[in-house]
Amino acid sequence: MHCCRSSPPRPSSGWSTGVSDATISCVHLEIGSLSGVSADSVRFYFPMAAEGTNLAGAKLEISEVPARCRCGSCGAEFEPDGPIPLCACGSPDAAVLSGGSMRILSVEVANGDGQRAQAHPG
Repeated sequence: MHCCRSSPPRPSSGWSTGVSDATISCVHLEIGSLSGVSADSVRFYFPMAAEGTNLAGAKLEISEVPARCRCGSCGAEFEPDGPIPLCACGSPDAAVLSGGSMRILSVEVANGDGQRAQAHPG
């Protein structure tokens, strides 16, 4: 959720065709602790945002990924204890190795016959 983005991000072309018109039964998200996205906020607002769309009534499953960083000064790997990754050596020069993004892992599509199918990004 970026405050300065002029339009919402578009799904990647790797998604199966036809998912945009299907009834979605479940969305699986992965949210990193340094992504800037609050998993609790997504859980709270998802039903409101989904209302009136093919996501209405869909289950939301979120996996929260802890951040992992590598210090550019001393090379140590560490898990930051706050939103600004600082190494124990005192250096703010840290590369985020994991936990810095939010992504859709899969979407479950409800077929008309009650069966479910999953779509995964390409």
